[in-house]
Amino acid sequence: EEDWYTKAMEPVVSYLRSFALVARSEYFTQNPKLLETYLTMTLQFISWVLCLVLFLMVLFIFTELLKFVQRVCGLKLPILWPDEMRWWGRLLISMDNLTYFLWF
Repeated sequence: EEDWYTKAMEPVVSYLRSFALVARSEYFTQNPKLLETYLTMTLQFISWVLCLVLFLMVLFIFTELLKFVQRVCGLKLPILWPDEMRWWGRLLISMDNLTYFLWF
């Protein structure tokens, strides 16, 4: 499983490594192990952002599909599901407010 990840991410890691070496930072030449740590952190952040964007796109497509089914096809679903992205935003704001109540 990790071998697949390493093979898939090798082009990205080599690009990030060459980008870091182009900067010719004295800091990374003195501490080469920190360069690998920096590359790992950058790759994890890029993966996190891409997964977040992918999740939001899937949520958007699913929401638009449900809106299409309810409005165009005339099929009323017995569940109450957000049929527009603004309702998802309001739900996320409500959940954010609840986390303040739970943790503090």
